[in-house]
Amino acid sequence: MSSRSATGYHLETTGQAARTAAEHAVDKVTDPSIEFMGACFCPFVQRAWIALEVLNQGLPDDQSRKASKVDYAYVEIDPYKKPKELLEVSPKGLVPAARLGQGRSLHDSLILMHYLASLPLSTGENPLLPKDPYERARVLLAGQRHAETITPAFYRYLQAQEAEKQVEHGKEFTEALEAFEKDMNEDGPFFFGKDLGWVDILIAPWAIRFGPVLEHYRQFSPPVISDKSRRFVKWLDAIKSHPAVTATTSTDELYTDSYHRYAKNIPNLSQVADAINSGKALP
Repeated sequence: MSSRSATGYHLETTGQAARTAAEHAVDKVTDPSIEFMGACFCPFVQRAWIALEVLNQGLPDDQSRKASKVDYAYVEIDPYKKPKELLEVSPKGLVPAARLGQGRSLHDSLILMHYLASLPLSTGENPLLPKDPYERARVLLAGQRHAETITPAFYRYLQAQEAEKQVEHGKEFTEALEAFEKDMNEDGPFFFGKDLGWVDILIAPWAIRFGPVLEHYRQFSPPVISDKSRRFVKWLDAIKSHPAVTATTSTDELYTDSYHRYAKNIPNLSQVADAINSGKALP
């Protein structure tokens, strides 16, 4: 079987993500609590997968995979083909989706992240969201605010075809990143401090794609991501080196190849691309 579709997007994870997927293959995991359906190129999948890996790898002082907290199986899906097993748990055929056993299932990256953040762990505190109600709400507000600006701006910039529109949306995207940087904890390295958290996970997959996608197709390299003295660069370096992020990241080639169609803004590409083109909210 080819690792790419006829139209160029990849069908299998590569690099470290491939090793993680192999470790969590259905035939390698006995009675998993979660059967996670993902697509190797999808950032919405990656953010839910990062959350899974945070729980699987343990708390910051226990990164041993042997002390697994949430046992899951990874299933690679081609969402453009909308196979029956995906539609059974995600009616629109969107990934990520998950089977949870006992006939239960969920879909949508944010919903899955909320589910994971609510799981009681044998180790005690769930690291995805704070236990304190006010702090939890504050984190959720920050995540919503920045995800709702950065994510659509990323696609508007990438899908813009005219030079004037590329300049316009490149400026919009840069301003969204600068606003994100402004709200960060001063010390870091992560958004709220020393540990990877909810807001970091929401934005991380698009940050991973800056180089292989935006820099490759739009020559995107403003000071906010290239000036080593910037707080955003400190955050970006921490994101790229965190074990839960690296465990779910494929090679640059996979992202460059898979986003070629977005960069050309091919009609009827995906529900996300169509939403951007029509000015609607992301699905």
